[in-house]
Amino acid sequence: MLDDIRVIEISTSWAASQAAWLLAESGADVIKLEPPGGDPARSESQYSVFNRSKCSVTVDLEDKAGAAELAGLLTGADVLIHDLTPARAKSLCLESHALIRYPKLVVGNITAMPAGHPMEEMPLVDSLVMAESGLLKFHDAINRLGPAFQRFPLGSQTSAYLCAVGVMARLCLRQRSGLAGSVSTSLLQGCMTVLMMLDSHPERGAQGFVLPPSSFNPLVQCSDGVWLHLMSPPDEAPLVKAELDRIGADAIARAVSENPKFNAHLPLFPLYGEIFAKRPSAEWLQDLWENDVAVEAAAPFGQLYFDEQAKQNNYVVEVDDAKWGRVLQPGSPILTTPASGLRWSCRSAGADTRNVLDNPRQGPQREPADGNASLPTQPLAGLKVLDLGNFLAGPLATMLMADLGADVIKLEATSGDAMRWVEWAFCGCSRGKRSIAADLKQETSAPILNKLVAWADVVHHNLRMSAATRLGLDYDSLKAVNPQLVYCHVSAYGALGPRRNWPGYDQMMQAASGWEMASAGSGNTPVWLRYGMMDHLCALSSVLATLLALYARGCNGDGQQVGASLLGSAVVTLGETMGLPRGEVLPTPPLDELQLGQAQTNRLYQCKDGWIAAFFASAGVYECWQRDLSAANPAEIEAALLSQTCQEVQALVASAGGYGVKVREAGDIKFVDDPELKRLGLAVSYVHPCYGEFKQAGALWNFEDMPAKYEKAAPTLGQHSTEILLECGFSNWEIEQFLSQGVVVETQRVK
Repeated sequence: MLDDIRVIEISTSWAASQAAWLLAESGADVIKLEPPGGDPARSESQYSVFNRSKCSVTVDLEDKAGAAELAGLLTGADVLIHDLTPARAKSLCLESHALIRYPKLVVGNITAMPAGHPMEEMPLVDSLVMAESGLLKFHDAINRLGPAFQRFPLGSQTSAYLCAVGVMARLCLRQRSGLAGSVSTSLLQGCMTVLMMLDSHPERGAQGFVLPPSSFNPLVQCSDGVWLHLMSPPDEAPLVKAELDRIGADAIARAVSENPKFNAHLPLFPLYGEIFAKRPSAEWLQDLWENDVAVEAAAPFGQLYFDEQAKQNNYVVEVDDAKWGRVLQPGSPILTTPASGLRWSCRSAGADTRNVLDNPRQGPQREPADGNASLPTQPLAGLKVLDLGNFLAGPLATMLMADLGADVIKLEATSGDAMRWVEWAFCGCSRGKRSIAADLKQETSAPILNKLVAWADVVHHNLRMSAATRLGLDYDSLKAVNPQLVYCHVSAYGALGPRRNWPGYDQMMQAASGWEMASAGSGNTPVWLRYGMMDHLCALSSVLATLLALYARGCNGDGQQVGASLLGSAVVTLGETMGLPRGEVLPTPPLDELQLGQAQTNRLYQCKDGWIAAFFASAGVYECWQRDLSAANPAEIEAALLSQTCQEVQALVASAGGYGVKVREAGDIKFVDDPELKRLGLAVSYVHPCYGEFKQAGALWNFEDMPAKYEKAAPTLGQHSTEILLECGFSNWEIEQFLSQGVVVETQRVK
């Protein structure tokens, strides 16, 4: 897909390496710059994962010769990806205004906090950013009071995709207009992809934005000790139904009435503990899967490497790694033509230095497709997207395209997106769109669908493909209407294999990938991470696939079908470990039983007035802090901090050479009301027809020359039906017929 693109990568973080890896496996010529002697992070297993398919060049950026070599590389490059803080970038003359000497260069930058934020020099450490973001207030620890340390590196995982997507949006723009430039994002903005759901605030109707209790996890334990995560009612599956019949209607009614209402979809959940304890997990899974029940076992971390469905879709690949031998690693999470995927294993440090430096590449010469194009106001301005999705992973992807400037029309059933009843979730994946509600099951709706498909550059959805085909929404049917269409389908388990049409949800992939066990802490019951990262990562990967296809269309004029899946995105999150030949995985540091951290150098500490997240870059720095506190062991450190305020402890951490952040808790200033975040456009507000002023997390990217605009709140059902039908060329009489016959619904006409 990107075989005409060269990328220079300067990074020490997982996030930036993963962003460049996504482009490398899509064909880009990625040159990883390392210091003389190699990157110290090479000792970590994830280095071999996210630095494969790249060339390695050693350059000393601190001396004049190295600076000259870097300048030569950038002259011949299309993209620079780096994770330098503002001060570090300035010291290397790589800040944005200094890079204008490379007018065709697209620059992608990931930092911990956005430039201009008081903490802009913070190290790229997920625990620090998650503490500052406020996400920890949504996850209470299991065995103590207070927040739980988050084992999942949410900011790094999401910002990697944000960076790759931002770079692709810039490349598509350069292709159309000749305009290059920079795009930056941060670990904080990665966290904001989920804060849009969890921490939005309406002026009216706040009851629809109260989250369910964090204590509820729909997991049940089987007789063999394995936990199952249920996402749809199992009550009609034969083995479960037999047990319910044995229990009897009166006992069922009594058990339900005596227990809290766990979940509207699982009203009989109070009985499942007794039922599922009677059989081993394999028997239950076979019975449930054969009857279309959405369920997965909470597996050990990394066990997904050995899943046959993952292998069939090339989400898992075998790699001969020079350091680790024959191992299993994540494959590309996206489906494109040409295919994205493994090119070669991680190269040794400096393996390509002489070849690259001795053969300089001529810089980008391609003229824009439309030399008379006016300068756009947004990177995807002019792109037309038809959103046919429901729930989260599909609609979130199209919302991200709307954030980037695309005109997105949400075509939904007259009954509405099934997610609409969960208002806080729906509004977290639907801003920036227009809505038309039509009944596609009625034959008279066909002209509406055809007009919208002919209008669109992109059709995107996450319907089960079997259902999409019955409705005539498969690629072949829509391609007949619009041959240049880019068609992106988001599935649960991928396009191939026996589970390709199975139902799937975020929580199931959290369970299958092992994150529910890893996040619980040693010896604890598996726990669902309520920020739903699998949906978000899948949405981001589908946007990447879509932009790759649009870039390819700009080269050859052809549309194509692309795809992403929950399963594919889940496997990528396992990049910190690898599968071994005998069915084992490389061990990773476990989260402790109290969910305070994985190591003394990176964990939560309780203070007199709250909690802080503290990070020490090395054991030596931590020992310096320990000496400053006159503490002989970790227990004495904890005791000493209980008598001091968070501000005092932060100062002590800083004086020892570490970094500390106060955990933003429920009583602190809301994310959306933070004046610094408002100033930077990270917290925004707009008017919603029902909720009044609506506050939400804002800009996920900074394009500098194209400031983000957020003017449309999530639409009400069919809010723009008439407007859209008029744009499609239908007459007022035809529109009135559609409305009166119930083929189309408009908000103000719903009684």
